[in-house]
Amino acid sequence: MHLGSTKKFFLFQNWKPDLSDYMIKDFIISVPKGAVVTLGGVNLPSEYLQEEENGSARYVIPQI
Repeated sequence: MHLGSTKKFFLFQNWKPDLSDYMIKDFIISVPKGAVVTLGGVNLPSEYLQEEENGSARYVIPQI
């Protein structure tokens, strides 16, 4: 948690969670087959493509 720059109701401190120390493992994105997938403005390479079936593709990102 870190202290925000503003106060609520001019009285209470405004605390916000700090998520920079957290990571997500095995993040899965399912999209239509042939779709271009971007994460944070970067195209995902085919090395993350795990399955293609029934007209859909599944990307697995090991860690975010």
